[in-house]
Amino acid sequence: MKHIHLPLRLVFFALTLCSTSLVSNAQSKFRPQLVVGQEIIYDFTNVWSCTSTADGQKITNRFAKCSPSFEEGLDIEKYYDTKKDSVHTSFAVKVVHVSPYGVTLSLRLLEPYNDKNSEEMSEEDGEREKQEKMFEDSISSLLGSHPVLVTYTSAMDSYIVSNNLELASHLYQLEQRFYKKIVKPFLYALIYAHPDGVYLLNTGVVEKGSAFLEMFQTFCPAIELVVDAMRKSYTIGTTVKGKPLDGSNRKAEYQKVVASLTKDGFSQRIEGKRYVREEDFDDSDQYSECFLYDADSFVEEEDSAVVTDVNYDFETDTAGSVSVDDYVDADSIYNNEDAPKKPKIISVKENDRPWCTVSQLRMSLAGIIKEYTVNTTVSLRDAVWVRRLRLVGRTK
Repeated sequence: MKHIHLPLRLVFFALTLCSTSLVSNAQSKFRPQLVVGQEIIYDFTNVWSCTSTADGQKITNRFAKCSPSFEEGLDIEKYYDTKKDSVHTSFAVKVVHVSPYGVTLSLRLLEPYNDKNSEEMSEEDGEREKQEKMFEDSISSLLGSHPVLVTYTSAMDSYIVSNNLELASHLYQLEQRFYKKIVKPFLYALIYAHPDGVYLLNTGVVEKGSAFLEMFQTFCPAIELVVDAMRKSYTIGTTVKGKPLDGSNRKAEYQKVVASLTKDGFSQRIEGKRYVREEDFDDSDQYSECFLYDADSFVEEEDSAVVTDVNYDFETDTAGSVSVDDYVDADSIYNNEDAPKKPKIISVKENDRPWCTVSQLRMSLAGIIKEYTVNTTVSLRDAVWVRRLRLVGRTK
């Protein structure tokens, strides 16, 4: 009997270690576990300001033409294009169904997102704009009274709108009321993806189910933040990329991610810095795009010799010959690999400014975003530019 107890104890000990290891590995990653029936009300604000450092006056023509994106963070780049200094939206997200194969969410609009500034217009244009505004308000009201049901795959990387025909019927009725067009119900699914018109799309197209989610995102772009937060898998711990900016290389990037998981939920803080150009905050050049073209990093190559004499007599089979005095790396020939190049260091100039972004995300284990904030600051030569995004969720 004694010869049996020892192996059993060893087996029990080994199983305990394996169990502990599995728990430890599971805790190194976090993905929200959605609960059927939970409904969350979200409020989202998008605020920016640019203040003169000399007299504290507000500057109204300094808009960011770009935003550096961090791969661990949520997609926030689209919000930096908003010129209205304060925008708000409110919406409800309800978890309708959860299974190993997918998730169904009900999306209901409470207050539409309006980032358009009012401008003076002629009476003729004013009447047309008034009609379009009435139609736009009717659609936003429709999305408030008739939620969009979206079914995602288990990875939440593709989706279909489940109540597509119902929404198409209601939208058809609105379109008939405003434009008096004769279109049979259900023959077309109508898309309202832009504020300046209604578009008809045959229901036989492959992506017919995406139209109404795109419509919802037009009035409520912050819904993408919520869905993105739900689908992500987060790494617990601290991750650092790059080094703090020291003024030696304008292409340098730094990012520090600190994530933790407790019984109360998940939290993540991302601190990122990189350089941007000051002229990318001047609205005088509306087509300026930073990071797409960098004159300082453009390398001029030597002009290759070009033979223009058509009578030039080319020697045959000389391209493959190698002089005895020439050194040839055989590996580079057979592997067709160039020698590794050192990254080019570009000096920091006076118009290069650190773009500093700090984001903080607090989420319940069930995927409810308690609070998500992004604060971006750039100290220009004569002003301080700030963008603040805030998303707050509460259960109904």
